[in-house]
Amino acid sequence: MISEPISFFDLIPDYVQGHLAPDIAAAFAERLTVDEELRWELDEFLALRSLYRQTEVAQHPPSEEVFQRIESTINAADTTVIARHHSSRPSSSAPLTHLQECWARFKASFSLPWGLAIVQTCLIVVLLLPGQPDNSYQTLSGGTDVAIEANGSRFNIVFSESAFEADTRALLLDSSATIVTGPSADGRYVIVLPDDDNLQERVARLRRNEAVRFLEPVMD
Repeated sequence: MISEPISFFDLIPDYVQGHLAPDIAAAFAERLTVDEELRWELDEFLALRSLYRQTEVAQHPPSEEVFQRIESTINAADTTVIARHHSSRPSSSAPLTHLQECWARFKASFSLPWGLAIVQTCLIVVLLLPGQPDNSYQTLSGGTDVAIEANGSRFNIVFSESAFEADTRALLLDSSATIVTGPSADGRYVIVLPDDDNLQERVARLRRNEAVRFLEPVMD
């Protein structure tokens, strides 16, 4: 009879738990010295086992007393139903018996590391959230909804990243400009300049200032 070749990857759990025969354990240890992929799989298994144990310890499952109280309630209800239908419906306790069996299975599985499963699910959801990249574009001179009503000519303005807030405020006050909306996602504000004889001078002054990177009229 020809024996199947040993798959060392399938032996990782038994190797970690010390369940392998001495000769197979020695062969596994020797294979680790030359098989980089096997070492990686072993390290991954050990990391997952460590996380599994940490999650199980931090989970704080309900005490045995809680399970006993619930089982007592089920048993009491089962006894009441049997006493009520003892002669006419002997099989009426079957649903409660099935409920007890389900509860026993649930109790036996409650010690599983539910926290680990939740963490893994959250990681999958987070990785899927970004979705497809947004390839839409918006011109700086495009129109925008004005949040504040103000009379005058509207301009899109983008300030330099190196400009200080105090400098931009002083510049706007000096130009009699009023911010009506912004900033947008691209750092654009909409300002209103008074429609008077000094409008062009104000626009020229703003464009010459180092704090202003972009200034164009709003295209309605």
